[in-house]
Amino acid sequence: MVEIGYKLFTGSHSAPELVKNARLAEDAGFSFLNISDHYHPWIPTHGRAGFAWCTIGSISQATSRIKVSTGVTCPLVRYHPAIVAQAAATAATLMPGRFELGLGTGENLNEHITGSVFPTSEPVRLDMLREAVSIIRMLWKGGVQDYCGAYYTLDNAQIYELPRDLPPIRISAQGPMAAEVAGDIGDALIHFEQKPEEVIEAFRASGGEGKSCMIETAVCYAGSEEEAKRTAYEWFPMEELRTAPVRSEKRWIGVPALRRRSLRTPAECPPPRCHTGRPAPTGIRRRRP
Repeated sequence: MVEIGYKLFTGSHSAPELVKNARLAEDAGFSFLNISDHYHPWIPTHGRAGFAWCTIGSISQATSRIKVSTGVTCPLVRYHPAIVAQAAATAATLMPGRFELGLGTGENLNEHITGSVFPTSEPVRLDMLREAVSIIRMLWKGGVQDYCGAYYTLDNAQIYELPRDLPPIRISAQGPMAAEVAGDIGDALIHFEQKPEEVIEAFRASGGEGKSCMIETAVCYAGSEEEAKRTAYEWFPMEELRTAPVRSEKRWIGVPALRRRSLRTPAECPPPRCHTGRPAPTGIRRRRP
């Protein structure tokens, strides 16, 4: 079964706008929301970067049906895993059965701000993520917990507000190495590219068989190809856009998949196959086993 979700992009909308969009998404029939958790926007002209966890609290009171997940939170440097465990537990208490914790290894863009070194090695980041997830699950068991590991320490830590049903943990993976970790430690997968077959295969082969897979795709549209290219370059000048068509109710629209690369001019964006342009909310597909 395929569900369609709505992306709440904290990098370009204020917190009140995000809460309003969440309510509109629920009214429109979307199955779930996925909210980015950044300290900085991708580029300064995006202009926003509110605290995702405050926004989640407001969304919990503005909606009643739609599910919410972080997409994604990095529990490595900027947040200690104990803080993420407490935040997620509180969010799950506010919206019973509707919250899901999405975790990943993050970006230096957001994680460097505390002055700590963000590791460039993917294996190190994945080891840190393993340890962080184990700490989160440990604290969710309740009671006082002590821990001294390779990267993190707990000293008489206890979460006093735990939900009746603990939220699932969805792990982000962009390649096979991370997908193997996700299959081993996660309850579900999230992938941010447009060709997820290899990642999903590695995820399922490493313990993810039968678990949910979420695929995120950025979507935009406009009245002409030229307007589309101008808008794509304006909003994502740091990305290479590869356009693929997706069927809408009225016409085919372009869905650009994003790869990290610096673009010098709008002309470097390949022409879309159909009308694309001003960013619409990101569409996210969640595939059920």
